[in-house]
Amino acid sequence: SSQRWGGGVLEAANLLAEQRKSSWGSSISEVVTDLFSSKSSPSLTETYKPGKYKILVQQITSSSSAGGDPQGSVVEGEVVDIEDVKLPTTEGGWVRGRMVDGRWINIHSCCGGRSCA
Repeated sequence: SSQRWGGGVLEAANLLAEQRKSSWGSSISEVVTDLFSSKSSPSLTETYKPGKYKILVQQITSSSSAGGDPQGSVVEGEVVDIEDVKLPTTEGGWVRGRMVDGRWINIHSCCGGRSCA
């Protein structure tokens, strides 16, 4: 039979309870916790790597990873080559990327989850 995913935690717990095998050795709450824990979510380092990015929001480019002087812009739909990725040093900062020409752009906000590229 086909299975449908996308329900809530209660639906996942009920499905797991129905399919639970005696050899699991874990309580159902531990299994559900593991499913929704950060262990299954990729880290920023795994998610944001050098490569091609499509610009989702037009933005001003800058001369440094910390912002710096404006150095032109990139437009929505443009595909850029990112050579270096800088992860935020504070909670809520931006993942930034350095393009081949040395300009920096915002890739993803760690506060609110907004992606720009």
